[in-house]
Amino acid sequence: MLSNAVVRATPESAPVAPARSDASEPGSGWSFDIGQLRVADSLLIWREPGGDEYNFRNFNLSLNQDARHQASIELSASLTRNQRNATISLKGQLGAAQYPHRLSSKIDELNHALSGANIPPQGIKGKLSADPAAADRQRQCADRRGERHAEPAAAVLSQAARHPA
Repeated sequence: MLSNAVVRATPESAPVAPARSDASEPGSGWSFDIGQLRVADSLLIWREPGGDEYNFRNFNLSLNQDARHQASIELSASLTRNQRNATISLKGQLGAAQYPHRLSSKIDELNHALSGANIPPQGIKGKLSADPAAADRQRQCADRRGERHAEPAAAVLSQAARHPA
């Protein structure tokens, strides 16, 4: 567990792929094998290649992965920029049994809030949940019938926008 840590995610700290990497070969150097990770009350400094930097305060991350490579993730952080404060919290699942060929995900709950300059006094708040795999299953059923459909993630987000929490 890391507590009160400063984590820097910059272009210079990005991982570099092995010289001759073939993700389809076992032992290619790529894996997703983290059993448990906890980061509490920390600072994440994210710098983009163009130089923009974002400081995520009160950064909390909890990741637990079982032997079947099914992970549960909880994440929360706040960002202050241009006299605005944004907070986000996420609870979800990640399936990495077929990694690196496929990752599945499910957002159990995503809460966000925005307040500050040029934002209504009550702020902007929202809640979202999404299961792209369920949308993908619906798309596959529609494909078999020859119907046209929206992309899975777009369909889920579009539905969430029409039916806010």
